[in-house]
Amino acid sequence: VKKIKKLAFNACSNLKSINIPDSVVSIEENSFSNCENLTNITISNSVKYIYSNAFYSCSSLKEISLPDSLISISSNAFAQCSGLTEITLPNSVESIGNTAFSNCINLQKIYIPKSMRSIAEDSFDFSYKLKDIYFGGTEEDWDYFSISKDKDLKVKFHFNAKGLFELGDVNRDEKIDSKDAVLILKSYAELLATGKMENIDTISADVNSDEKVDSKDAVLIL
Repeated sequence: VKKIKKLAFNACSNLKSINIPDSVVSIEENSFSNCENLTNITISNSVKYIYSNAFYSCSSLKEISLPDSLISISSNAFAQCSGLTEITLPNSVESIGNTAFSNCINLQKIYIPKSMRSIAEDSFDFSYKLKDIYFGGTEEDWDYFSISKDKDLKVKFHFNAKGLFELGDVNRDEKIDSKDAVLILKSYAELLATGKMENIDTISADVNSDEKVDSKDAVLIL
């Protein structure tokens, strides 16, 4: 199977979970649209294209992990997915189509990679709870885009971001303080003792951006 065909699972009200196999390259138009009880999707690291309305109005979908193979998200692909609260676009994504995330009424945060080349200006229209856009590039890079004609959107931009939260905000409370430093030190101690670092967002914990999490990161916060 190389693609999920157009309308393949449209309005399957009893569909709750789907695992898309490694052979699939594209998810076609309206493949899963109006699957109102779909809560879990596993998308393989072979999918490059998500076409128009692919997950339109999947209102029970609360989170989705997009693969590193993904190149483009077409118009209305996730429109009216009212359960989504945050989205991380992988570094492979180059384009977002018209109204791709419009009417996602609970969407609050989105990470957009520096690799992005094209963002339709109405991509997030009517997603009124969207407050933070984390962008992997600079403010100058962002100036090439215009995210919305919808003047009711009031968004804070975070440039040179590596993920959905500021570097140092390890506990995701939107503050950077000693609590974050303590978490980093605990995790570093765990790494030294067991060789593993779990239960910590290593992206936001890497404060000095040296691709390691250690005591130096905690010191920078303190």
